[in-house]
Amino acid sequence: MAMPPRFPDRWAFAFVAIVVAGLVLVAGCGRSSAPPGAVLVSGTITVAGAPLGRGTVQFAAAEGTDSGAARLDASGRYEVWLQPREYGVAVIAYDAVERVDVATGAPLPPTPLIPVRYFTTEASGLTATVSAEQRTVSFDLAK
Repeated sequence: MAMPPRFPDRWAFAFVAIVVAGLVLVAGCGRSSAPPGAVLVSGTITVAGAPLGRGTVQFAAAEGTDSGAARLDASGRYEVWLQPREYGVAVIAYDAVERVDVATGAPLPPTPLIPVRYFTTEASGLTATVSAEQRTVSFDLAK
């Protein structure tokens, strides 16, 4: 008497399908939902009036552990969810061109697009006060 074929892969398929569905659900919800009490802050980072078209803006709370970061788009704009409070701000931006040492062939460090003093909240001198009323934070950096 012939036995019907067994499908052990059916359980593996079901497990993978459940995991993928869970990951899609988590990934889809993370971006649109705000942390409790946070406000959506937006702004523009410019250098001598021209948009900084690449890089990251980082916010670190002066007191507490709240922080946030966002990538800049081509027009220097960003959006980030932050808790209302005072923040130190850093802006980090490097040239995207990869350079190589001609003599050794070793990669060279990337070229900063802005003065490196803006790379840390301690040295940048940039601060932001975020509140329900104050949701726009923009900076024009000096060269």
